[in-house]
Amino acid sequence: MLQNFVLPIPAIIRDMEECNFSFFLTGSRFWGNTHPNSDWDFFVDDSDGVRQWLHAHGFGLYKATSTYAGDGQCNAVYVLGDVIDGNNLVQIQVVKSATVKNTIQSELYRLHPSGFSDKGQARAIWQTAFAMYELGCGD
Repeated sequence: MLQNFVLPIPAIIRDMEECNFSFFLTGSRFWGNTHPNSDWDFFVDDSDGVRQWLHAHGFGLYKATSTYAGDGQCNAVYVLGDVIDGNNLVQIQVVKSATVKNTIQSELYRLHPSGFSDKGQARAIWQTAFAMYELGCGD
């Protein structure tokens, strides 16, 4: 049971918790720098089953994925909710390996727990972290 929770949780998040796929929180809610209209960002391992589940629950393929262009793990982004105002928006990145992305995110959090206020800086740091992982520097 959730108590003393200010923002409403979209019903889809309860559905996500009850399904057989592992969704990992990311974005401002992971980093702890939310605002009243913050969306809900997650990533999950890409598979036909995940994509079918997303479609069956009303998610649509997000066309404007240039934000994720440098993310070597992101195959596609699905959205549910109002993209314009962000109200109750849920974005889910389907990724090559949620384990890899979670490992990188956890390490970035360990090094910089307050997150990154500048999205351009954050994107560059993520790109560098993925490149280092690909080169084997993360082992």
